[in-house]
Amino acid sequence: MVATRLRWGLSLVILFGAAVWLWETVGTGKADAGSIAPALVQPNGNHSAALSPNLEEPNITTQRDTGDRVSQAVVPQGFAHPREQAPPVDGPQTLREWLEAKKPGLLEQLPDGDLSQLKVLDLRGVEINDEDLVWIAQLSELTSLSLYGTDVTDAGLWHLAGLTQLESINLRGTQVTAAGLPWLPTDSLRHLHLCHSQIDLQDLVSTPPMPALETLKLNFLKFGDRDVESLSEYPKLRHLEIDDSLLTDQGLARLMERNPGIRRLEIRRSHVSLDGLGVMRALHPSCEFVVD
Repeated sequence: MVATRLRWGLSLVILFGAAVWLWETVGTGKADAGSIAPALVQPNGNHSAALSPNLEEPNITTQRDTGDRVSQAVVPQGFAHPREQAPPVDGPQTLREWLEAKKPGLLEQLPDGDLSQLKVLDLRGVEINDEDLVWIAQLSELTSLSLYGTDVTDAGLWHLAGLTQLESINLRGTQVTAAGLPWLPTDSLRHLHLCHSQIDLQDLVSTPPMPALETLKLNFLKFGDRDVESLSEYPKLRHLEIDDSLLTDQGLARLMERNPGIRRLEIRRSHVSLDGLGVMRALHPSCEFVVD
């Protein structure tokens, strides 16, 4: 009888101690939130973050390995990967419906309406925003895409990361900044148009290398001497456009020294003198310098 009572008493002490511990660590908020809140992992396994102590939604940062450095791009909350995002209830429900709405008659031009034959998509002048890029992400055989003058931002470019066949993209007149460029399939890109975008040229140096890039258009972005170093990650660059630039004779000399493979350089309305241009033409006879 005494032994039974002792066992009951011991059990009550243990329960009371556990209750006190829980109250002190959880009830008073002394516990480390990182130790009791699990990490949030996106369904595709590429993005993760831990809940902060005030339980606000976390910012999700993805790292893309670029060889000798890791570039980061922040995925805005509310955007799902194309494989996970459902079509809007009040919009097109299939890729074909979306294409017919945005580019009437396009499907009729494809052999047997086969979407795998769609290699080039020109959406200039079409009402396109970030959510529309969910549909474009499904065109896995796309090699050329123009988003000229659309409302696309960095957030939308996230959807294009899987287009590994994409060789040319025109982002002229969009709201894209350098922060969104790491989401592009940088290994396959050969032609990149960034004129009249929101690119800060100083930020280009922190974007992933583009080993296949041949054409780069940076017109109307006030390219100057200090921006020359940002072009060091494009070993195959052959055609560069930097019209309306702040480039001087010294900057031009440095640019050609760093990129001797350039075969066509368009520098209309720059600060380069005729004498400086003459020197460069003599030193680089295989390059065509376009100044007017």
